[in-house]
Formats: sequence, C-alpha cells, structure tokens
Amino acid sequence: MSLRSQFKTSPKLETEGVWLELGNTRIRLARAGGQNQKYNAAMEKVSKLHRRAIENELLSSEKSLAILRDVYADTVVLDWETNIGTEDNPNWVEGIEPETPGADLLPVTRENIIATFKELPDLFLECKRTAEKMMYFSQSLLDGTVKN
Repeated sequence: MSLRSQFKTSPKLETEGVWLELGNTRIRLARAGGQNQKYNAAMEKVSKLHRRAIENELLSSEKSLAILRDVYADTVVLDWETNIGTEDNPNWVEGIEPETPGADLLPVTRENIIATFKELPDLFLECKRTAEKMMYFSQSLLDGTVKN
C-alpha cells in the first residue's frame, strides 16, 4: 500500500462526516481537525480565551472536558439517530435516546448533545477517538480501495 493511499484523507469525509454506530445509536462525526475548519477555528478561539490558564497549567481536567464537549457539539457532531425499529428491520430516526426507557427521543440540540456526553463520558471519549483518527476519514475509504 502506498504512502499516499495510507495517509491521504478525504476533505468530503472530513467535513460531511462518517457514521459511528453503537448498538441502536449512530452518530455522524466530522473530523476533529484536518479540513474541518469550523472545529479548527473553535479550538483556536477557546485556546486564545484560556491561553493564560493553559500556559500556567491552571485549567482543570473537568473544565478542559467541558470545553471539548462544547466544541464537539458545535463542530463535530453532525447528526444523531436512534433505531426505533429492530436489528433486522431498522428504522433510524433523528433523536437521542432518553435516559428513561419508553420516553420520547430527545431532540438533537447542542444542549442535549452536551448533556448526553456529560452523562456518558465514555461515549464522548469514543466519539472523540473516532473523530481524531485519520484512518476513518481516509480517501481510500471513499474510493473503496481499503484492503482487509
């Protein structure tokens, strides 16, 4: 496999996103970085706002996570769907699975995304890992040239 086919990313995938499917939930994620200029600008803005705290190592890990959840909700999470059908006959609809089984799906809003990420920190970390991993946004995926 050539160097370019291993490392060339697709601007289309980076901005239009890839689906991360987790059971009955799927989340479409843009790349955190790369061609996602909204993400890059947001991170630059928060870095400037908190530069002194960052330089002096005064930014708590909880504050850092809160900032990242905000940035991801604004610039990385593009869609969020829940399967209200079955595994064999899926019916994907926009919405976030509520904490209470049987309740209506939550609308996909910035606030609900952030609240869900805060409630389920490992979900946020999985989304973050996916959005940061170059291989998920590879041009070879778009071209269908990935080999197992």
